[in-house]
Amino acid sequence: MPREPRARLWLAFFALYTIWGSTYLAIRVAIETMPPFAMASARFLVAGLILYVWARRTGAPAPTARQWRSAAIVGALLLVLGNGGVVWAEQRVTSGLAALMIGAEPLWAVLFDWLRPGGRRPSLGVGFGLMTGFVGVALLASQLRK
Repeated sequence: MPREPRARLWLAFFALYTIWGSTYLAIRVAIETMPPFAMASARFLVAGLILYVWARRTGAPAPTARQWRSAAIVGALLLVLGNGGVVWAEQRVTSGLAALMIGAEPLWAVLFDWLRPGGRRPSLGVGFGLMTGFVGVALLASQLRK
């Protein structure tokens, strides 16, 4: 692992883009051989088990009953509404379009924060960053059709 902060930052970005970016293609491939929600459930279960074992091995205390309940609620909502919606939609749309739609999520978050009572107007820098990111995702997704 590089010690220099800048190298670590670039390595983190590379990992984020590679892992997150390949998610939608992996979903598309996986749902060709198994039902979408079963695939997503298995994925969440495996990821959760890995994280649980890792956390416990590094000294984290066992979750309380209240924490288990909260995690179950969040997990169910993510499976049904969040990632589950993407998995279900990828039966009908390309993985590039799915990635593009998810890539628009920060735009919606900033817009809703701005429009809520007492919300903050995004700065020029935030607007520029959002548009740059969205244009980048759109360019990448547009190349998938060719």
